[in-house]
Amino acid sequence: MVVAVLFVVSLGVQAASAEVSYLCNGESFEDGDPRSLCVYFLMRVLIGEATPVRVGRWYKEQDCVDGSSVYGFQWADQGKTGCLYEARDALQNTQCQHRVGGQAWGDGCYMRFETYPFDRRS
Repeated sequence: MVVAVLFVVSLGVQAASAEVSYLCNGESFEDGDPRSLCVYFLMRVLIGEATPVRVGRWYKEQDCVDGSSVYGFQWADQGKTGCLYEARDALQNTQCQHRVGGQAWGDGCYMRFETYPFDRRS
């Protein structure tokens, strides 16, 4: 419940603000950490879609489907995983794009989040 309240409060604040921090599964992320940008956007999307806030865990994934070294996110309730890639464009670092089944929310993407399984090649 505390996590949900924190996200709701954070939604009204620009992600570019140095005072903003984000909390996911007990971990706090400061601005500038790419994970904080996507936590911010994912929670905004979930709340905007009237979906219960779901938490998960972040981890470093060295070998994703395209061989990139990226951050991954796993939902706590459904076990979904995805890959986060930097998409450094000219827009301000306040949005992520959340793609599921070909649909996307948001614009001005600094990061994008795709919910396909990791290819855990050894």
